[in-house]
Amino acid sequence: MRRALWCLFFTTVAQAAPSALIVTHQYGTEAQGALRYSTHDGERMAQVMNDLGGFSPGDIATLNNPSPAQVMERLGNLAPSSEGTELFVFYYSGHGDASGLQ
Repeated sequence: MRRALWCLFFTTVAQAAPSALIVTHQYGTEAQGALRYSTHDGERMAQVMNDLGGFSPGDIATLNNPSPAQVMERLGNLAPSSEGTELFVFYYSGHGDASGLQ
């Protein structure tokens, strides 16, 4: 049975402009098989955020099929850098279960 997880997380952090991290991952365990549309889901989310959400393309970082270390590094790079409250969006499309994202 294939399962896919879509995660959308909004929070406010101290940053100069709204920013987003979109993570897509096609591959889970061998038993799960590849997801066909996770990358497309991420591309569409970025487009919607650009068209309707007030995000410029430079505000949106995208990682496709990253390692956990790559996701953590990118999140660290998006850490608050100035005073003020703005919007940060984390979007994930890929495999996941109660034990974590895969």
